[in-house]
Amino acid sequence: MVMDHASDDEFDTTLRPPTTVSAGEDLTRADYQRWMVEDSKHEVAKEIRAEREKRRRELAEHRREMQQIGKEIAAAQRNQRGVVAASREHLRQQVAEIGAESRIIQQTHRQQRDALRDRWTEYGKVLVHQFGNDSAKQSKAELYACKAANVKEVKDHLYKLNSAPGVSKQDRIAANRLHAEKIRSETDADVTRMARKHFIDIRWDNADSMRGTLDNWRQERTEAKQAYIKRAKDINRATSSTNEAARRAREKVIEERQAQAQEMRRARETVLSSNRDRRVADAIARQALHAQVHSSKFVALADTKATPERLKPYFSFRTPARRRKPHEVRI
Repeated sequence: MVMDHASDDEFDTTLRPPTTVSAGEDLTRADYQRWMVEDSKHEVAKEIRAEREKRRRELAEHRREMQQIGKEIAAAQRNQRGVVAASREHLRQQVAEIGAESRIIQQTHRQQRDALRDRWTEYGKVLVHQFGNDSAKQSKAELYACKAANVKEVKDHLYKLNSAPGVSKQDRIAANRLHAEKIRSETDADVTRMARKHFIDIRWDNADSMRGTLDNWRQERTEAKQAYIKRAKDINRATSSTNEAARRAREKVIEERQAQAQEMRRARETVLSSNRDRRVADAIARQALHAQVHSSKFVALADTKATPERLKPYFSFRTPARRRKPHEVRI
């Protein structure tokens, strides 16, 4: 009976639950190590859960902050686009007004220039008609016609005289001699010299008058040309000034838009850099947390104690093949 009782006690001890921590007795080294690991794991789990909750709240807060920043940036961008659109529209209207005024001024100057050119063309046509080759040819032809008419008239008069009745040949010869003598006396050297001198003086005076007239016309033409050039320069200057104002307005709009775009790019770069830094910090924190969680799953080798009596680690003593108690410790 004693043997049977001992066998029952041994059998009961083998089948007894290993968790006897509350009783403080019959605690094996494996149970003790398991209890210590569970306790440390529980504390680590609490810390990890608290850390995760803290990180979750921080991430939620960061997400809300980034959403708020994104909303503010979107609102600022919309406001900026509105300001830029209003400024662009205002400048466009100014440029349109300047362009309309410049077009009116250019049209007026163009009409004045065309009128001045037409007047100058008409004046040149009058001068060409009055002093051109065709006019000189016409005057020469009229002079030749007049001389031919005079010669014909003289010939007709001589023919009538020669064919007149009662006039003999001697009378005609005598009349011709008298006429030749008269011509000879009238064309004497002194007489012809004076007549030639008088004719030369008249032609010289006419030439002087013509040269003076030509000089006056040349001066008028030079003055008119200078006035035309000056007027054309004024028109070009006025046109270029209006174009310069429009160009400056366009350059101002371009510079303002470039400055606004640069400012928007800097703000976007700042937000992206902040997000990048925050993502890097979050990744580092998650990596550290992951390493902490992963490392907490294992017990350090220095924390374990040697158990020479155990044939196999952990709970191999509970197998039915063994019928003796393992090394026991008491707290």
